[in-house]
Amino acid sequence: MNLCWNEIKRKSHNIRARLEALSDNSGKLQLSLQEIIEWLTVKDEELSEKLPIGGDVGSVQHQREFHQAFMEDVKSRGPFIYSVLESAQAFLSQHPFEEPEETLADSKEVSPRGRILNVSRSVWKQANVASDLWEKLTARCVDRHRHMELTLERLLQVQGAMGELGVALEQAEGVRDAWETVGDLFIDSLQDHIDATKLFKEELAQVKEGMKHINDLAHQLAISDVHLSMENARSLEHLNSRWKLLQGCIEERLKQLQDAHRDFGPGSQHFLSSKRTFFHGPHIATALRHPASGSQGRAAVFSSSRGFFVFAPRHHVEQLDSPLEDAS
Repeated sequence: MNLCWNEIKRKSHNIRARLEALSDNSGKLQLSLQEIIEWLTVKDEELSEKLPIGGDVGSVQHQREFHQAFMEDVKSRGPFIYSVLESAQAFLSQHPFEEPEETLADSKEVSPRGRILNVSRSVWKQANVASDLWEKLTARCVDRHRHMELTLERLLQVQGAMGELGVALEQAEGVRDAWETVGDLFIDSLQDHIDATKLFKEELAQVKEGMKHINDLAHQLAISDVHLSMENARSLEHLNSRWKLLQGCIEERLKQLQDAHRDFGPGSQHFLSSKRTFFHGPHIATALRHPASGSQGRAAVFSSSRGFFVFAPRHHVEQLDSPLEDAS
């Protein structure tokens, strides 16, 4: 009887010692886990409170530097977090729990075994929370870093392309500003001007592609919640306005040239009737033998409020008037 009682006392003492050791170890472990949980929660909130990524190169570069410092702070905490999580894993491997929580909760008195299971369950919950927070924070840091790098790359493309397109548009506008009005052009040069304008339009295909590309980049940035800065937005809007105006001028120029060529060119009824009026009868040979020289020998198109009018060279008219007077 005494032997049995002594054995019970010995086992009770061992259990008490084990519980005390377990309580001491688990207490330190739980404090460390709670510290990690609180620190990760604060860092996650800091990351969420950061301002949206800026819409110009300078702003993004500044934000990237700040985020790199933030990532270094998180990274430096990694060894401690991994060490605590490994300790929790080792603790749970030594003190596993299998009983459902409801069964333990129904017991009026918690046995030593139940106390161990409660501690294990608490450690398991804290370790899971800390592990999830750590995985979430590190993933968000990496995603934000990639987002900043991509944003910076696109903004560099946007600002570089705006500079190049600005130069190209300035050159094209110089060509446009040098155009003579259609009313001051000679009839026989109309087709040349039509061809030159079409070629000019074709040569602006690269500008057209560049404008499409830069607008696509701005759209992609907006979709990713990055909006161009006020300065960049104004510059892009100005480029689009200049490009639209240039396109309209080219189309209007072509229309005027083609209309004039159709109405007054060599194939028009107006041109043929003019030839019949001024070059008729026996005086055709006289006119051909004495062609006018210089710019006076080319009919010109003049604009007026009523449209375009063709006038034969005055020299031709004088040649034709003289024989008629002699005949009379």
